[in-house]
Amino acid sequence: MVASAEGRVFAIYNNLPNSLNKILIKNKNQSFENHLSNLSPKNGNLWSTTKILLKYKLPLVPIINPHGELATTDGEKAELFKEHLTETFMPHSDIQIPSHTDIVNRSLVSPLSTFPAVKHFTPGEVKFTIQKYSLKKSPGFDLITAEVARSLPKRAIVRVGTSLSGLAKINAGIPQGGILSPLLYNIYAADQPTSPNTAVAEFADDKAIISIHDNPHTASHNLQLHLDLMADWYKKWRIKVNQSKSLHTTFTLRRTPCPMVSQIPSSQTAKYLGLTIDRRLTWSHHIKTKRLALNARLRILKTLISNNKHTPLNTKLLIYKSLFKPMWTYGLQLWGNAKISNTNKIQTFQNKFLRLITNSPPYISNLTLHTDLKMKSIVAVAFYKRFHSKLPSHSNPLILNLATLTIPGNPPRRLKRKWCRDLLTV
Repeated sequence: MVASAEGRVFAIYNNLPNSLNKILIKNKNQSFENHLSNLSPKNGNLWSTTKILLKYKLPLVPIINPHGELATTDGEKAELFKEHLTETFMPHSDIQIPSHTDIVNRSLVSPLSTFPAVKHFTPGEVKFTIQKYSLKKSPGFDLITAEVARSLPKRAIVRVGTSLSGLAKINAGIPQGGILSPLLYNIYAADQPTSPNTAVAEFADDKAIISIHDNPHTASHNLQLHLDLMADWYKKWRIKVNQSKSLHTTFTLRRTPCPMVSQIPSSQTAKYLGLTIDRRLTWSHHIKTKRLALNARLRILKTLISNNKHTPLNTKLLIYKSLFKPMWTYGLQLWGNAKISNTNKIQTFQNKFLRLITNSPPYISNLTLHTDLKMKSIVAVAFYKRFHSKLPSHSNPLILNLATLTIPGNPPRRLKRKWCRDLLTV
């Protein structure tokens, strides 16, 4: 009897962890179900939840000091970051023209005798002008906050946790996310050279040089002349170009591309302002990239979408329209007239999403889902007509020229390819 009683107690003791684990899992699932049921855009918890899920998580990489030891305290990490930034914000010693550097230094210290008298200002006035900017200014990817930007242009300080580093000088460059950084960069890069035989498209520090000619050798020659002018300018002003992000692409229907230019690798595609442009302008690579990005985001937000019977259907549709639809509608006015075999990749994703949020069986057609949920298919006609109707009132003359029903210059068609202007007649 004693042994039997001890066996029962031992069995009950062994079952306690399993019972406790089941209770904890049940409580966790109940809490998650309540959280899903309360998701709503009205109180903001829907967007806070999706923001947490979509937030980029930086990998925790150990920081090693010059002695090969790990930096453990916040103070050590702050000092290491300070030393790294000090070395980064230094002029390039291997890029300079001594004679031009001397001219720049003399002009900086020479008096402004040929100009009207400059109104004197005190360091306190300069500090007040910078300090009046709001602290709510969002930092860039490097997380340099407005407090650091207020120390422009001579000093910087690094904060890790609750520890602050010592002050360090910024001898060259501007921190990303700084309040004055865009203005200072635009002033510094305003006199970049141009060429009469090429066109330049710029957005911030992204630069595209376009050379157009019937002869591929002439097109490459004109492009090379412009690149030589840019190389001299970069060397004068001690700017180092990131060659790994530079590429040369030939947009043509011919088999042979244009001859390569010096020191720039050739590529079949070019990414500019979020659009991936292939050499034959089929937009297949761009649409494929967008489909992969949509799949990745769907995997991240799958707990809110798939097998979720607690969140209302309208909320799930709102998630799609707010977090998924803008990903593929960007630039739709350009790639919307691509082949159906390409645009169907986006349509297939939308069909899949609607089936996930409704948990529909296979015999329910995609047309029925779109009709019941009042969702439109992937058609670029409405987007392009809305875009084209706004062109005549645009202030930019280059954009104003696009308001015509035909492409300026009336270029010849190749391979019966459809253009974006064809959407106006649909």
